Amino acid sequence: KEDSNPRGPVVEYTNIILKEMGHAAPPRIAYEFSN
Repeated sequence: KEDSNPRGPVVEYTNIILKEMGHAAPPRIAYEFSN
């Protein structure tokens, strides 16, 4: 799964952090935040 969609797990992991923080952000911002 990671080979077919590398940044998938990264965005998903970042979304979990954002949800815990109480903030909802688009995948684009979440991807930039992970970098």
